[in-house]
Amino acid sequence: MDLGMEQWGTHDLRRTGRTLLSEIGVAPNVAERVLNHSMGKIEGTYDIFGYLPQKADALNKLGRKIDKIIGAETKQAKVVELLRQA
Repeated sequence: MDLGMEQWGTHDLRRTGRTLLSEIGVAPNVAERVLNHSMGKIEGTYDIFGYLPQKADALNKLGRKIDKIIGAETKQAKVVELLRQA
């Protein structure tokens, strides 16, 4: 299928993802952490919080945005508790 683009790569997908994160209102510092960008010497030294809940929320919002763009229905996942056997 010809998409009318001469050349693109995985970095273009990261750039598009970062742009969409801004569009959906994700805070810049969270969006940068989603992409695993370094945060600069001062912030990187003094703020060692992992931002896992914020990153998970951002990625869930991004997933819903992509679903909307491609016309997919968003389905609720069924969460099943897994038990560890001894």
